[in-house]
Amino acid sequence: DDADLPDLVKAISNITGRRFIYGGKLRQIKATVYSPDKISAGEAYAAFLSILQQNQMTVVPHGRFLKIVDSQGVVSEAIPLYDPASPVPVEDRFVTRMYRLSHVDATEVSALLGKFKSKDGDISVYAPANLLIITDTGTQIQRLLHIVEEIDVGSAGDQLWVEPIHYASAGEVATKLNEILDLKGSGGGAGKTGGKSGGAKIVPDDRTNALVITATQTDYLRLLELIKRIDVPQSGEGEMH
Repeated sequence: DDADLPDLVKAISNITGRRFIYGGKLRQIKATVYSPDKISAGEAYAAFLSILQQNQMTVVPHGRFLKIVDSQGVVSEAIPLYDPASPVPVEDRFVTRMYRLSHVDATEVSALLGKFKSKDGDISVYAPANLLIITDTGTQIQRLLHIVEEIDVGSAGDQLWVEPIHYASAGEVATKLNEILDLKGSGGGAGKTGGKSGGAKIVPDDRTNALVITATQTDYLRLLELIKRIDVPQSGEGEMH
């Protein structure tokens, strides 16, 4: 309860056996952790990483120790690197993940993901291999890769679009769009995780409440007309029809 962060570091070190190096900035920060039930050492460490992330800090390996550093500029640190065959830990610590795209241009996808990465994250492109190099928290990278995997199915003439949803839920709008287009016989699946309708791919991002759309410009304009009709203020309680 309102503990000095260095005291929390010591507690986490005792619980997990991890060794930490930190500077004077931690002495200026206090944190409160509450759980009504007992938790595992892994859950305690995950909560600790989230506290650091909330205070613009993260951990990076330094020999047998973990060094606590500012998130800003973490790209230049020796953070863990994960290739496409390695799963990224779903934790609030910074790592780097490489992803090779098969169907869409890495430069275009990089510009798109720039709208969804965290403030201190970084996305680079190695164009000759159509490769993305993403540095962000493990939690954020999982979210970014979900978007990438859904849109990396494009065909010639497809473009990437981000359409904010103002009144409804992005997941509900994506589901409704797929249902509408399926009724017209355009095929594809529907669902909150995204679906393919005709030549378009619609992926909701709940955090920004936006739709990521892979489509030709003609298909995108048709979808935009539907979105404008669905995304309207609700008077009282109700559902979309």
